[in-house]
Amino acid sequence: MPVPEQRIVILVADDDENDRLLIEEVFKEVGIQCCLRFVRGSPELMDYLHKRPPFEDKECITPNLILLDLNMPHRDGLEALEKIRAGGATKLIPVIILSTVPDELTTLRAYALGANAVFLKPPTFEELKDAINAFRLFWIRYTELPTWDTACAC
Repeated sequence: MPVPEQRIVILVADDDENDRLLIEEVFKEVGIQCCLRFVRGSPELMDYLHKRPPFEDKECITPNLILLDLNMPHRDGLEALEKIRAGGATKLIPVIILSTVPDELTTLRAYALGANAVFLKPPTFEELKDAINAFRLFWIRYTELPTWDTACAC
């Protein structure tokens, strides 16, 4: 039985504040009730997943799903994906790569490293809403996501 939407934790790793705000706005506009958590890039993502400072408190629960931006400074999304898949409990978390314009080689590399999907960011707000609705149907309503400590109070 799928996890109730309100108990699903989605961790979004994106260095662009405007993109983070847009994702949050679209999720609200579409009516997705899951718990969105945000980190600003790969180093913060790894600190969050491994509960290192400043994420050592119990509010940083293991996500059911990660949305990972492809283009970030310090370590791009593919390098972060490689670290997520390297071992431990993080290797089981579904990861969706977010990209504006992936090339075929990058897409193949993402799948080879263990991405569950490569999501193309649509150019308009309305198209993004449509895409997030499709995302909701597949990843939230009809997919059996792994569960950890998902008693999230968002």
